[in-house]
Amino acid sequence: MIDGETIETTRTMGAGAAARQRRVVWQYSHKRKIRDNITLNKQIERAEQIAAGTRPRRRTGSSRSARGQE
Repeated sequence: MIDGETIETTRTMGAGAAARQRRVVWQYSHKRKIRDNITLNKQIERAEQIAAGTRPRRRTGSSRSARGQE
């Protein structure tokens, strides 16, 4: 793909009698691809560290707010 190339296609949304064709348009960006790959690699690295036990799991936001309301 070429940077800035616009892709237009159709996709079936829904199932059975509710299925309908929708127009899908997106634009390829090389900068976005690089940024997404960096983010995904960091997520994988963190998950592997948690699985190996070398990094603690992050607490979820809901448990933090619940603690503050006691």
